[in-house]
Amino acid sequence: MTHILRLMSGLAPSGREPAGHVGLVYPTARVRDDAVAAFAAAGLQLGEHVVVLAGWSRGLESALAQRGVDSRRSAEDGYLTALDAPDFYPAKGQAALVDPLLASGRHGVRLVNSAEEALAYLGESGFHRVEQEMDDLCKTRPVMLLCHLHSETARGERPSPALDTFVETHGPELRGPWLTVHRTAGVVRLHGEVDVDSADLVETVLARAGEDHGAAGAPSHAAALVIDLSDLDFLDVAGYRALQRGTERWRGRGGTVLLTGAGGLVRRVLELVGLGEDGDVRLA
Repeated sequence: MTHILRLMSGLAPSGREPAGHVGLVYPTARVRDDAVAAFAAAGLQLGEHVVVLAGWSRGLESALAQRGVDSRRSAEDGYLTALDAPDFYPAKGQAALVDPLLASGRHGVRLVNSAEEALAYLGESGFHRVEQEMDDLCKTRPVMLLCHLHSETARGERPSPALDTFVETHGPELRGPWLTVHRTAGVVRLHGEVDVDSADLVETVLARAGEDHGAAGAPSHAAALVIDLSDLDFLDVAGYRALQRGTERWRGRGGTVLLTGAGGLVRRVLELVGLGEDGDVRLA
């Protein structure tokens, strides 16, 4: 429950605005609605136009109301719009959706879409194309995108089959419940907490990072995959297993893993379970 309350104060654990193109992996509808409401309310307060794919739920209306936003009034005033897939994904490309809104005098545009609905409508190749278009728009225009995907493993469910595609198509920043993951070449940085709700995201990101890091050839012991834990406040057994499983294929190919910056409770957990004592995983 604590991660739900934290998400109600904003998307980012640090309280800052998220990056332009953010992928959110959520375990429950309430977590999704709270995160979307925080994202949308921030935009509405700035006079931006918020566009949501396929409407909003009662939970989202309630979450917006808790932030002082009347969703019906905002819709009537033309600042909050719900679009079906054919209008949200114009045949001429995403600029055909965004540019007319910016031309109307809006300070910016915030888009919210569901990865499941996008994949169902566009197919995997279309999803890749649109996400790249969205990424380009976020870099060149006052546009922000929150793309969300449901993945629940806390109750023993398997991760969403779309999770790997989701991780592949989203840039350097991904969010989970009370967790932010940053990716650069050969380095994965974890900020916040890794528990049962976010373990599948961490495992998938690490597996993808290993694939990308070794794309040029066989792994080298001189080119370790670095997992920066400097800003990680909490790690439970599920998180430890995610570190193990996510790097398993990379290590199986001869690669090494360097865990850096771990302190406090996180370091004690890693030392207790013995992670970092093996030759292919080092705890710096």
